[in-house]
Amino acid sequence: MAIMSLAFGTMTAFADDFQCRGTVGSTTLENVYVPSGATCLLIGTRVQGNVVVAAGGTLETRNARIGGNIQSEGHQSVTVQAGTRVTGSIQLKKGNTAVVTSSWINGDVQFEENYGSSSATFNTIGGSLQAYKNSASVSFVSNPFVGGDIQTYENTSGVTINDNRTDANLQVYKNRGGITINDNIIRENFQCKDNEGSLSESGNQVGGDRECRSTK
Repeated sequence: MAIMSLAFGTMTAFADDFQCRGTVGSTTLENVYVPSGATCLLIGTRVQGNVVVAAGGTLETRNARIGGNIQSEGHQSVTVQAGTRVTGSIQLKKGNTAVVTSSWINGDVQFEENYGSSSATFNTIGGSLQAYKNSASVSFVSNPFVGGDIQTYENTSGVTINDNRTDANLQVYKNRGGITINDNIIRENFQCKDNEGSLSESGNQVGGDRECRSTK
């Protein structure tokens, strides 16, 4: 089993980035920066480049179009929803609550070392869906298409992976707090091992090898 490694891009704000405080509607911006302590709501907004959320910042998108990535290290809350389309990846690290739902992401969705809950539901994801060393609950539910791997590694407060479809592998490794893995369609391999706590696993359709052991 390959150990997951998340690659986060550089998150730098430039002087000409749009400083988002409050609600932005149907307009086109180059790059967006959400300052610390600010709340930014993008409704039908088109961003040609990246959206970066500073530590302590809050972002919500509804039916937005993001040409690059959505990134944060230390966010208070990030919610990507309601038909938002992201050409790049969503990368959320060392922050509080993170929700990605009912959206289309061409790249990866990555949650790393967050202390608030992390969830991805009802999304179409071209790349991988990954959660690594989060200290609150992780929930991946009802994502109808994930082009890359679904991976959870060293999360400590429970993992739920139900009713997803991946064209690659499902890998659940060294998590704690209870694991639920039900009714997924996995084109390649299904691997879960070295987890601690209860394990509920049923109804998974696996095209390749299956290696899922009882938890410790």
